[in-house]
Amino acid sequence: MRKPKPSIDDYKPVYREDNSMGFETYGEDLDFVRSQREDHVWTLMDDDYGKLVVVAGYHFVNRVHYIITIKPWKDSTLAFPYID
Repeated sequence: MRKPKPSIDDYKPVYREDNSMGFETYGEDLDFVRSQREDHVWTLMDDDYGKLVVVAGYHFVNRVHYIITIKPWKDSTLAFPYID
């Protein structure tokens, strides 16, 4: 039996009132993201090839938005394809 691929859902994303999990990269959202422990922050990024990827940690380059999770990541090299 094939083991399912890991995804951001394994880390229990925090959902907003509108049922989205993305936090903006400016304003009050960014203030909220910066107030979180880094091992609970993920960045949705454009990978330069037209694909979106979720990576562990707080990144600036090619960022689209941030995701906060309840379960912390332990490996800063984690990355998952973004599935909408």
